[in-house]
Amino acid sequence: MSEEKRYVFKITDVPLLEDPTKTMQDSVMITDETCGSTQYTAGLFWLAPHVAGHGDKHPDQDEVYYIINGSGILHLEGEPIALEAGDVVFVPKNQYHSVENTGDDVLKLFWAIGEGWANLPEIRDELGTWPEIDTEDVWL
Repeated sequence: MSEEKRYVFKITDVPLLEDPTKTMQDSVMITDETCGSTQYTAGLFWLAPHVAGHGDKHPDQDEVYYIINGSGILHLEGEPIALEAGDVVFVPKNQYHSVENTGDDVLKLFWAIGEGWANLPEIRDELGTWPEIDTEDVWL
């Protein structure tokens, strides 16, 4: 990626990552490094059909999703909550959560966390283990 800060992003502008099981893809687009954001980190996430994604919780950060495509279940502290394309999802800080794709299509969502990338070491460390793949292989 160029050293110039960006304000509008295409999927090809940042690395596309795929988890080792090849069931999840993530692209971290809004960071201090990409555009100078110190208050938000955001990106796109894809989950293969009929797959439960990994769970996590963010001790001091709320998270928001916009479901672009697909349908599934948000598991929030063990409570299943249905979600589908067009939904906006709020995940409060300190809440263990995961997303399960219950449909036949790829579940695609935009995610945002109210914290700068530099202050999210657990997420950086986890995604640091995911290999980068060619953006032509994204599940659009």
